[in-house]
Amino acid sequence: MCGDGWSSSSLTGAYSQIFGTPAVTIVYATTGTTPEYREARRRAMSAWTKEVLQELDKENWASVFLFGSLEPDTIYETPLFDGAMWYQPGSKTPISLFPPS
Repeated sequence: MCGDGWSSSSLTGAYSQIFGTPAVTIVYATTGTTPEYREARRRAMSAWTKEVLQELDKENWASVFLFGSLEPDTIYETPLFDGAMWYQPGSKTPISLFPPS
């Protein structure tokens, strides 16, 4: 591990070689019975993450985190991977987990 808690494999390029992507993406999803509750939870988790990143002076890591809200009854029909439903901390624009190539 490096001093900041990340393994040296991410610094040497080994992560990219093993997983075929230059960096990890950490995705958090919340559920709830009402759209208002789901969105409030998503916004709160995003805001908390943004605050912690600011406290740690790691704002440039915001792109690593994505937040989304899911309706429990339609979770299997939700386009989790290719739908623009994920938000980075502080962003109001949803993006896809895997953008079209």
